[in-house]
Amino acid sequence: MLHTMRKLFSRAVLFGLLAVLLVVTPVLASAAPAPASGMTNAAGPLPGWVEVAPGATQWYKFKYSYDNSDKENEPTQAIVELNMRAPGNLVFEVWTPERLRAPLPSFTEEKDKENEMVREPVGVGTPRFLYETWHWEGMRPQHKHYVDVMDRMDLIWAGGARATDTYYVVVKNKGEAPASYHLTITGPDVSF
Repeated sequence: MLHTMRKLFSRAVLFGLLAVLLVVTPVLASAAPAPASGMTNAAGPLPGWVEVAPGATQWYKFKYSYDNSDKENEPTQAIVELNMRAPGNLVFEVWTPERLRAPLPSFTEEKDKENEMVREPVGVGTPRFLYETWHWEGMRPQHKHYVDVMDRMDLIWAGGARATDTYYVVVKNKGEAPASYHLTITGPDVSF
């Protein structure tokens, strides 16, 4: 009798473990989402930290909606923030579809004036301003030298417009080693 009870208990435990594995395995096997490699498959930012290979580019997009029901409405700010683990190798640019379709710069001022727009980003991530400090360069007050102190591990861009549009954030690793970052895009009129 004891032998039969052990067998039944062992089988129950075995079937229980198999049931748990059948439920957990698909969850573990599903691939984590990856950043897009181009404009066509770009999506919103991913949760957590993302790694980008040396020389690689990753694309994200968001929609900015402007309330044009009243011409007095002021645009709100969309804020793109990139935190990195090591400063120096990562940059990001913010683009609109119109800017991406614009002609490349011709390097002649007359031709660029004819086209009215050349391919350049709406904005770029710049190091976050922390505070301003100063020091003396000599004994006179006019020799006071001001210095902005920036956080080079935190790039930020803020912007808004009087139009609804799709924006693309292009993250580039200009270094020779993989780099990790966390990207957030926020704002009251931002959606994905």
